[in-house]
Amino acid sequence: MIIKTFKGNSGCTIHLMKNKSGDFIRKKSSNIEYNKRLLLQCKKQKYFNSNLIKTPQIYKEGFINDLYYFDMEYIVGTKFSDYISQNTVNEVYPHINTILNFIKSNNIIEYINVKNKISHKLQEIKTKTGITNINKNEIEEVPLSYCHGDLTFENIIINNKGNLYLIDFLDSFINTNLIDYSKILQDLLFLWSWRNENNKPYPKVLILQEYIKENIPLKEYEISSKLMELNLLRILPYIEKNEEMYYNILNFLKNDKK
Repeated sequence: MIIKTFKGNSGCTIHLMKNKSGDFIRKKSSNIEYNKRLLLQCKKQKYFNSNLIKTPQIYKEGFINDLYYFDMEYIVGTKFSDYISQNTVNEVYPHINTILNFIKSNNIIEYINVKNKISHKLQEIKTKTGITNINKNEIEEVPLSYCHGDLTFENIIINNKGNLYLIDFLDSFINTNLIDYSKILQDLLFLWSWRNENNKPYPKVLILQEYIKENIPLKEYEISSKLMELNLLRILPYIEKNEEMYYNILNFLKNDKK
């Protein structure tokens, strides 16, 4: 039985459901084309392993009318973006440290050359978005490692015990922990997780920007920033209705290329 439907991303629907065992979350593809991506996302979540952060347990997966779905544990808690808005910076710092330590703990398998992958991604962005004034993004080598793929603050749940849970994993075109850094930078520079909120915690976010910058090695910060630019280019055409964010990102990209 469906209790509530949440707003999901463009490729899936999310329901809070109930059966004899209790409440659970069902995430399901909205179309057959998204099946493969959602399956990869489920795989990331299913085999997630960390001593620092948790993730909802996967109960079941399968297909309904050719659409892939998986059922998972329902975590009662607050989006970490809301937690930042509602609490002091000093209360937020320990959890930020946990998130950073989680990213750092994802062991590097090897360093790989991604020059061709980046070039292919830029061409893909040009084709899909029609944006032609994309300059070369000078990323050559990155560490290959596990990553969440979309580590924004709205994809982290904090419960009443202070435990952090990761949700909405994403398959990434490069598996590197620098992708996770890049999504945090995007959150703090453009308040992505607060894009639909009227009251945005600007002062706290500015403080956290500096804190994050001080706690990420310079080289990793620089590459993460370039990976963030790639994602900003990708999402730009889809946020035109949010004029403030659209022009903030557009101006950032223009100024950064000077």
